[in-house]
Amino acid sequence: MHTVASSPTGHSPLFMGKIVVDWSSLLGSLETEGAIDSLVNWVRTCPQRNAIHVVLGPNRRIPVRRLRNTLQLLGCTVTTRNFHS
Repeated sequence: MHTVASSPTGHSPLFMGKIVVDWSSLLGSLETEGAIDSLVNWVRTCPQRNAIHVVLGPNRRIPVRRLRNTLQLLGCTVTTRNFHS
C-alpha cells in the first residue's frame, strides 16, 4: 500500500499551483479535433481540475463554446481572449 504525504497547505506535493493551457491562437484544422479530445481526456484524469486554467481564442473553426462548457463542467477555469484586428 502506497501513501502520499500532503503539504501543509493540503495539496499533493506533486501538484501545486495553477496550470495554464493557452489555446488562444489555436487554428482550426483536422488535427484540432484530436487535440480537443486529448485535452478533455487529460483534464478528466487530472486529480485537481480546479487548478487548470484554459485560455481560448475567438476561433470560429473549433467548437469553442462546447469546449468551454465541457471544461467548466470538469472544474477548470476557462477564459476567452478576444483579439482586435
